[in-house]
Amino acid sequence: MVDHKSLTIAASEVSEITNKSLDHLIVNGAYLNAGAAFMTPTEFIGQEDFLRREFSNNLDVNVLGVMYSINAFLPLIRQGNVKKITVMSTGLAELELSQKANIAFSVLYSSTKAATNIVVAKYAVELRGEGITLLALSPGVVNTATEPRKFTRL
Repeated sequence: MVDHKSLTIAASEVSEITNKSLDHLIVNGAYLNAGAAFMTPTEFIGQEDFLRREFSNNLDVNVLGVMYSINAFLPLIRQGNVKKITVMSTGLAELELSQKANIAFSVLYSSTKAATNIVVAKYAVELRGEGITLLALSPGVVNTATEPRKFTRL
């Protein structure tokens, strides 16, 4: 998602298969470093270089990568019949949830996904006159582990 040139090539290849149109685009990609995932904002004190690097990595994929993806495939969506773009988000980007559930961790992922939500809203406003619908969708808790995990009751 961070290589806009590859996305443009992918869109061109899809265009050849789909007769230069696309009805639905689902943008489903994210960056989340396990080492930073459960860190709270103050746990980055003394780790400012790590903070900057990880925030940049999150920003590159979670915000810019979404924009690159939408922009690369937008010409095909414009030619489609349904004209729907769905971007996968997260409940961790919801301000009210973080406050009510006392979730202080995942500050980098959450903040960049919140930025993604506003980016999607801006696209939606810009493109609605063309009949294009955009949605940032938070699917809920999804086990994305490659191996089954054992959970212990507290």
